[in-house]
Amino acid sequence: MPPALISGFVYVDLDKDGIKDSNETGIANVIITATTLNSGGYSQSTLSNADGSYSLLGLNPGTYTLTETQPGFYIDGRDT
Repeated sequence: MPPALISGFVYVDLDKDGIKDSNETGIANVIITATTLNSGGYSQSTLSNADGSYSLLGLNPGTYTLTETQPGFYIDGRDT
């Protein structure tokens, strides 16, 4: 099987609808960690870019849980 990829955005969801709108800014330097639910709990982390985007490349195929370590002045919002 080819390696897996998980990608997305961390952003300020002004209208709290779980959809990134063009007027909602990304949050940089958020730690995103993907941890597999199988294969012994393998994990990989990355930081979000200046626009809030992130990519975790080369993951083993499987089911993962994503966690975000928010900067101290943000509260965690809706995950989609």
